[in-house]
Amino acid sequence: MNHGGDAVLPQESDSMKITEVHTIPIGNARLVRILTDEGIEGLGEVAHDCHPQTVALAIRRLPLVGIDPRRIEEFWQRTYEGTFWRGGPVHTSAISGVEQALWDIKAKALGVPVNHLVGGPLRDKVKVYTHFGGIGKSPDEFAASAVAAVEMGFRAIKGDPFQPQNFSLDAAAMRTSVERIRKTRAAIGDDVDILIECHGFLSATTAIRVGALLEEFSPFFYEESAPPENIAEMARVAAAVRIPLATGERLYTRYDFRDLLERQIVAVSTKVARSPPWLSPITSRSARTIPTARFQRWSAFTSGPARRTSRCWR
Repeated sequence: MNHGGDAVLPQESDSMKITEVHTIPIGNARLVRILTDEGIEGLGEVAHDCHPQTVALAIRRLPLVGIDPRRIEEFWQRTYEGTFWRGGPVHTSAISGVEQALWDIKAKALGVPVNHLVGGPLRDKVKVYTHFGGIGKSPDEFAASAVAAVEMGFRAIKGDPFQPQNFSLDAAAMRTSVERIRKTRAAIGDDVDILIECHGFLSATTAIRVGALLEEFSPFFYEESAPPENIAEMARVAAAVRIPLATGERLYTRYDFRDLLERQIVAVSTKVARSPPWLSPITSRSARTIPTARFQRWSAFTSGPARRTSRCWR
């Protein structure tokens, strides 16, 4: 035990180099496998729903062979901040998949779990949600799907009751959408959280109209209630609807979240804490300090074979 002087830290070798980079198809998703000259390899992941073939090609085109995989911040700054055409789902997903693998390598080199590099374990269990409903389901079928999820033990469920055309709902579609949630709430009771997903397919005007009708069912949040490209439109919804807004699935870096959170538009930042297609575990830890500094909640989300274990929030 060291009772004085400098702390004794795990030692890394003076030099480690990447020798090979592979992308491995797992269904529609892709794993990233990076090999080094010291026999340590790391795995990362690209989500199944974010142009995985294109992202895999982008990863294979990155100049990775020969660099030290432990210089992770240098890698991120060089491939993101040092690139003129940057951002968006494909480029950021490619960087994230590689960065995940680099943290895996670094943790293995130090002989510790990756979570020990970001503060260590925090809790033994988390509250999770699952999806219910589906396209074309009648209100009764929608509610039956919710009951099935609750019977599996879930205390929070998320569904998209809308089928908009050109960002709007006609009167009949709006009634049907509301009826799906009405029947769901009646079927599962008041103690299970209902999370409403819009997928950004509603205009702000439509989201406000239908949101007002959904308030009585006490949704936990209203996700992507307007297209994510237009923060002003989302602000309109936030000002008019008494349901907490959530968004973030199509925001790719901490820079994308900044204006949204500084204006206090959303109550829950979804996917900001994800080890996702576009935020690595460490980058996401940095990103989620933005909402927590503003007393806003964040919702974690997993998307691929390596981490498809839960969708959770804190």
